[in-house]
Amino acid sequence: MSATEPNNIEHKIKAVESKIDALQKELYLIKEELRGKMAATENTTVPVYSKKQDEKPIQPVPLPTPTPPSAPKPKKQNTFQLENFIGKNLLSIVGIAVTVIGIGIGVKYAIDNELINPLTRIILGYIAGLAITITALKLKNKYTYFSAVLLSGAMASFYFITFAAYSFYDLLPQLLAFILMVLFTVFTVFASIRYNIQIIAHLALVGAYAVPFLLSDGSGKVLVLFSYMTITNIGILVLAFLRNWRLLNLTSSFLTWIIVCTWYVASYKSDIHLSLLSVFGTLFFLLFYTAVLAYKVKRDEKFSIWDTLVILMNSFFYFGIMVAALSSKFDGQWDGAFCLANALLHFGVTAYIFKKNLADKKLFYLTAAMVLMFLTITFPVQLNGPWVTIAWMCEAVILFYIGRSQKVFYYEILSYILAFTGLIGLAYDWITFYDSYQYYSYYGNVLDVENDTPHAFFNIQFLSSLIICGTWFLLWKLNHQNKTEIADRIKPLQNVLNYIFSSLFFLLFYYSIYYEIDLYWKLQFIHSAYEINGYTEYDYTYRKIGEAWIYTFTGFYLLISGLINVRFYNQKINAIVLWSLMMIYALSFITDHLFNLSSLLREYLNAESAHFRNIYLLLVRYISLLGISGLLFVKYKNRSIAFPEFSEKYKYYFLLFTHFVVLTLLSSELKTIMKLTTGTYPLTISILWGIYALLLVVYGLKQNIKVNRIAGFILFFASLCKILISDIQVSSTIGKTIVFISLGVLLLLTSFLYQKLNKKINNDENK
Repeated sequence: MSATEPNNIEHKIKAVESKIDALQKELYLIKEELRGKMAATENTTVPVYSKKQDEKPIQPVPLPTPTPPSAPKPKKQNTFQLENFIGKNLLSIVGIAVTVIGIGIGVKYAIDNELINPLTRIILGYIAGLAITITALKLKNKYTYFSAVLLSGAMASFYFITFAAYSFYDLLPQLLAFILMVLFTVFTVFASIRYNIQIIAHLALVGAYAVPFLLSDGSGKVLVLFSYMTITNIGILVLAFLRNWRLLNLTSSFLTWIIVCTWYVASYKSDIHLSLLSVFGTLFFLLFYTAVLAYKVKRDEKFSIWDTLVILMNSFFYFGIMVAALSSKFDGQWDGAFCLANALLHFGVTAYIFKKNLADKKLFYLTAAMVLMFLTITFPVQLNGPWVTIAWMCEAVILFYIGRSQKVFYYEILSYILAFTGLIGLAYDWITFYDSYQYYSYYGNVLDVENDTPHAFFNIQFLSSLIICGTWFLLWKLNHQNKTEIADRIKPLQNVLNYIFSSLFFLLFYYSIYYEIDLYWKLQFIHSAYEINGYTEYDYTYRKIGEAWIYTFTGFYLLISGLINVRFYNQKINAIVLWSLMMIYALSFITDHLFNLSSLLREYLNAESAHFRNIYLLLVRYISLLGISGLLFVKYKNRSIAFPEFSEKYKYYFLLFTHFVVLTLLSSELKTIMKLTTGTYPLTISILWGIYALLLVVYGLKQNIKVNRIAGFILFFASLCKILISDIQVSSTIGKTIVFISLGVLLLLTSFLYQKLNKKINNDENK
């Protein structure tokens, strides 16, 4: 062995030792890292398994379940939400509206009494509107919503003044007035987009509809009115392309058609206005149809129930008023052709939507359903009588059964349209059949009682009503059955349809019997004719008896319905509805029906009406009392189903109802006392409401009971509405102006102070 070999071995040993040292250091670092991780998991244990020494396996130690962080408690300021709405929103909106109305009344008073010359009136109006606009713009950064309300009021004022300057005084030429209206509309649209607040469009554009009526001089310039409305609606159409403000479309469409219908009823003449109505009616229809479709088609967004409501309302208003106009001119000869024209128009929209291939198919189904509906009624619209309605309802049941059993959603949609068309047809049949005897009930000698009198409960209209009620019952049962076979997209609607179908059956069956009872006593009134000194007289007590029996029938109908729900269905929503109706009926019984029964009792005991001493007068009284007694018991049973837990939420509603009953009884007693003494009572009732509202608010603040404060606010606005709608009728024109402007300024000041002190109110509530 050479001398170098020991050195090599020694060198290798040192190298191995150095590697061992390095490994030990690395192992130490790994151990320290593991200890740190174990400490970070807060003593989390890992299951340890030992060698198998027994047949039973050792269970691992379970890991502790981590506790999720508790949800933050809602801030108390959320409970102040309703008061915030009243203070910030409602007071300011009502305030600006009342202020503008007050200015309008004041301007009209100045016009009527020639206090200032026309040019000065217009200039002052523009200056006032400009002042409000500048104030609104200065407050924009600090009080955005309040500024938006002021700005909308200013725009409405500009509409007032411009309309008056052109329509009343001819101070503005037609072209300039048109340009100003367009500029105001453009500015309102711009401000709505800039603020991104829908209230500007509501108070300015929609509020502009009131201008012609507040400032009207009775000249009947319908062309000016419709042109003015067209400019306003074009502004709404522009907003429809830029913002998805469904409520604006709904409100403006409703107001437009209400104005058109009001004018039609009051002033329409077929020889003069048919062409004008055709042009502007079609223009309004197309504007609102486009307004609904614009944003949806442009952005390919989902279609909501509000959009559906606007399309249906717009279509039916247009169809109804145009059919009435054509019928008055051409005696119904073109009604079917107009139905067909509507179907073709909706078909064009349907084809366009189909070509666009939108993601949401509901819009396509709706317009297609409109096509089918107008095609369906093209021929029946020329017919009359209940059999058409029965045919519609039978067709609806068949289509619904096919659509539900075969899972064809399109058939179901069509069945809904036919069903509700049949509902409208039934209402029309009731009007034409039963209301014709309303005239005879007042003038019995017009009716030939020997030949023309029908028999109550034994007539073709009652039979058709029962058949139609049966079809709605079948729709309800078909919708309720075969739940597992319903297409997925139908399932969310099934409960809603159950309530709709059952509610309609409940109402239609009630009114089918109601109208027959009413018809019976109308006929009794006709047959009560007797001769006195050569004149034919009628006993008007029969009309009171008819009202009493209708009240009695209503009570027993609710009683039986409540028993059926308790015995067979035991459903909470039904119990809530029935319990609410029973409460309403009980209140009505106390405040109205008892007075009628007392009147009948006095007539029974009155010797002057001895010619009519009928046992019905006493019988209906005690049957009614028996019915209300049973109703109170069934109401208690339904309440236990409706409100199994008497929570705070329900205490709130019950307390409000209690206050309502107490206040109603006090008002009734005060009315009776004042009639017996002074003969006048409206202002005293308003004072009573104000005192009661004050007591509610004071007690609510003292005891920190929110429900009292809210009830006080509601009663305050109710008394305000009563003063503005009823009591102010006895005031002079100057009084009206002072009241409106004073109330408007006070409400605006209250709203402004409320917003400024809102932070302090919330802090006090948190404490």
